[in-house]
Amino acid sequence: MRTRHGRVAAAMRAAVIWLLAAGGAWAQPGTETTLPAALESRPLLECFLRNIGKWAELRKDLGLSRDQKQQFAEIFKSRKPEIKQAVRKLRAEWKKVLAVVRSDTPDETAIRTAIANMTGALADAAVLRSQIRRQAMTVLTSAQRGQVDKFFAEVQSSAEEAK
Repeated sequence: MRTRHGRVAAAMRAAVIWLLAAGGAWAQPGTETTLPAALESRPLLECFLRNIGKWAELRKDLGLSRDQKQQFAEIFKSRKPEIKQAVRKLRAEWKKVLAVVRSDTPDETAIRTAIANMTGALADAAVLRSQIRRQAMTVLTSAQRGQVDKFFAEVQSSAEEAK
């Protein structure tokens, strides 16, 4: 399963790179639609594609030492069971939401209950993310923390522009 997922993810990355490189008539044969024009009606996708390369730049720009990389690996390895549990819980609650929304006889109370349950799972995941972030930030130097803060400010700004 993991191997198949890895191949699918690699294929999706390659497709995105190809679309970005192709630029022109990729949407339909015979059209001269460029990628930015095609994304005007999809602001969240545009925001995602605009920021995906920034993550790689941030990682390179931080210039993490071998010791820092090892510390990050230890943090994420130690928190992996919690991360998996939070993701599984969130996915399970999302599936429940989809099931009640797609029901032949939608029930508003059931939908609201499913959303409330999913919100609880989302809150748990956000708390875990905050804890892991706090741990990870202690590994960075003050200059690196500044770079990370600047990066997230830029991503937030980009997300607000996409609204």
